[in-house]
Amino acid sequence: MRRPAKILVSLLCLAGAIAPPAAWSRRGEDAPREERVRDRADSGRSGSRDGDARVRDTRSTDESRSGSSGSDTTRDAGRAAEDAEKRAADLAEQQVKESEDAAKEAQDAAEDAAKDAEDAAEDAAKDAEDALERAAEAGSRKTLGAQENPQFDPNGQPARRGEVVSLDLSDNALARAKGLGFKVVADIPLPALEMRMVRLSVPGDMTTAQALTLLRADRDNRGVDYDHFYGVQGGVVATKGRAVAAPTPPFRGSKPLWVGMIDTAVASHPVMKQVKLEARDFAGAKGAMPVRHGTAVASVLTRAGADRLTSANVFSSEKQPYAPAEAIVRAIDWLVGRRVPVINVSIAGPNNIILDRVVAAASAKGHVIVAAAGNDGPMAPAAFPAASPGAVAVTAVDSAGRIYLHASRGPHVAIAARGVAVMAAEPGGGLRPHSGTSFAAPLVAAHLANCVGDTGTSGTSACIRRMLSTAVDLGAPGRDPVYGAGLLRP
Repeated sequence: MRRPAKILVSLLCLAGAIAPPAAWSRRGEDAPREERVRDRADSGRSGSRDGDARVRDTRSTDESRSGSSGSDTTRDAGRAAEDAEKRAADLAEQQVKESEDAAKEAQDAAEDAAKDAEDAAEDAAKDAEDALERAAEAGSRKTLGAQENPQFDPNGQPARRGEVVSLDLSDNALARAKGLGFKVVADIPLPALEMRMVRLSVPGDMTTAQALTLLRADRDNRGVDYDHFYGVQGGVVATKGRAVAAPTPPFRGSKPLWVGMIDTAVASHPVMKQVKLEARDFAGAKGAMPVRHGTAVASVLTRAGADRLTSANVFSSEKQPYAPAEAIVRAIDWLVGRRVPVINVSIAGPNNIILDRVVAAASAKGHVIVAAAGNDGPMAPAAFPAASPGAVAVTAVDSAGRIYLHASRGPHVAIAARGVAVMAAEPGGGLRPHSGTSFAAPLVAAHLANCVGDTGTSGTSACIRRMLSTAVDLGAPGRDPVYGAGLLRP
């Protein structure tokens, strides 16, 4: 019965009902042989199955890892390719941009160099032209000295030798002056201005300065001064430059533009073919009257739209580009009497009490004196009649709005207009470039004449205010002594 009992215990152990006896667990020495073989076989198969499972799990894990790694590698490679492509595109774009910027900089540099060269050439040409004008003016002063033998006031300004001129001298004051040795050279009524001008010669035992002091001490003398000389403002001769054929006369609008002018006489010219010209001489010219400067100024007025000119000549000869204050005063009175609302005066000179009072009187009657500011340079004293009360002083700028090199300056400057290298008429035909404040003033005169129109002298003040308020500001903000209110707006 012993052997069946062991078999039964073994079966119960396999079924898990009881634990195997401790004795059996020791090396299995007491277990039956066939059971030990069977247990080893079962253990081997179980290990094999476990090993196979582990191998499958490992292989599955490896395959999973391999698949994930491959997918990540593909994505990384794609991203790297995209990044490389973007970097290449960015680099190419940057290179194109740098190339374009370099080309633009080169083009700008070339344009700046060309502009600098052009400006330098223009400045050199202007300097040469100005030198020519100065030389001509210096020669004119010598001619003045030779022909007129002038005296000079304390400021070195030329005037008629041995004479003074008075305004509204009373009969009693005139009688007292005669008693002191003064003689009447000319007694000139000024009917339009309701004034009277008298030229007096100075006694031989007095200097002109002494004579003026003596006459000014008379309470009935309302004004006396030197009979100063005034010169054209734009060069005695045209500035250098190739003459070109005159164009056909400009188109005329339906509204007439009437401008008066005090200058040299005006010659006939193709550009002024359709202009109605009325002229008078106040210089007592002997022989042919001077025409060069006045013709150039008249052509600028015409090309600016004026179709009616009333011209007063105050110069005695082409070689004598100076006019006495007395002639200018008589010319203003005549133009006021003709009821010309706007009067262009492209001549300038020293301050003079008589001329100041006449300009103020004309202005009070509604007439506008538009005057060239002068070409004596930025450090020169103010030029007259531009600086006279009531006058509109005009300075000159070039096509770029730069001030004319020799333009006079001061608080009296009202406005600027183009006056450098202006194409103006030459006697005998053709046009040539001219520079100076003389050729800026006519543009302002024509502008005001166009504004005044049919209103006549009643509208001049409003037109001046409108012109100044609409000017294009140049230089320092607001009105300044270089450009005045700024550049004339067309």
